[in-house]
Amino acid sequence: MSIELANLGNYNITGLDISKTFVKIAQNKAKEAEVKVDFRQGDAAEMPFPDGTFDFAICTSAFKNFPDPIKVLDEIFRILKASGKALIIDMNKDVPKDKLNEFVDRMKLNLFDSYFTKQTFKGLAKSAYSRSEIQDIVKKSRFKQSEIIDEDIGFEIWLEKAKGT
Repeated sequence: MSIELANLGNYNITGLDISKTFVKIAQNKAKEAEVKVDFRQGDAAEMPFPDGTFDFAICTSAFKNFPDPIKVLDEIFRILKASGKALIIDMNKDVPKDKLNEFVDRMKLNLFDSYFTKQTFKGLAKSAYSRSEIQDIVKKSRFKQSEIIDEDIGFEIWLEKAKGT
């Protein structure tokens, strides 16, 4: 995602992952793509950035894995500038199995890969959050409110840091 964003224009892009291996892979891919992205190793619950550093933050397919999602949201809030926005994209715990199967079927995988992808997504959905759980988590965070948009088998969770906070 960071590399794709860097390809869109002259932006200062920073990527953060807890895995040193994934950071190294991302650094190599950015070099191959000839784009500048500052990839760093770190914990989303204790980000290595000063307050008010970023205009925008995005978290894709990881939110369900955080042991303390409220702490992560508060960290995102902290590192955003006033009026900064955040987007969290992740799975919906309540995604119907037929919708999940249709999503994977659109990938046009072979029978073997399709079966294992469906099983993987079903397992991931179990650890994801429902809409009401997300709303509760956001209410307990410094953001207090969000806009949640249904997307295929997941959600887009839009957050904004109000001016003066």
